This record gives sequence, C-alpha cells and structure tokens, in this order.
Amino acid sequence: TDTGTGCHDKSITENPDLILLDVDLPDIHGTEVCEKVKGDPDHRNTYIIMLSGEKYHRTIRQMVWIPEQMAI
Repeated sequence: TDTGTGCHDKSITENPDLILLDVDLPDIHGTEVCEKVKGDPDHRNTYIIMLSGEKYHRTIRQMVWIPEQMAI
C-alpha cells in the first residue's frame, strides 16, 4: 500500500510479522502509523522497520525519535 492509513488497515486484516514503513507518507506520518500498530495489543509484537529517502541523519533524527545509542 502507498498510504499510512492503508498500511494500518492491512496490518489489522493481514496480521503481518514484519512491516516495512516509510517515514514520509502522503496522508499521515510513518511514526503515527507505527504508534497505531504498536498500540493495538494484537499487533504490539509486529516488527516494524522504518525507512526514509532522507540522506541526512540529523534530519531523520528530527523526524523520528531514535535513541542516541542506536546507530543509523
């Protein structure tokens, strides 16, 4: 799917083990999708890998909360 809403809807109906999620989506931010998926008790153990086409690490850190100890 190419929208955050579509991703969230599919996560409910298809129950994936892993979601590859873009940070910058056309309708809602990828972090909001992540919060929705992880906020559902049935899907809190779903792995989510967030990606971005942004090439500057500092900009990515501003867009998504990443613990300092995690390498990008």
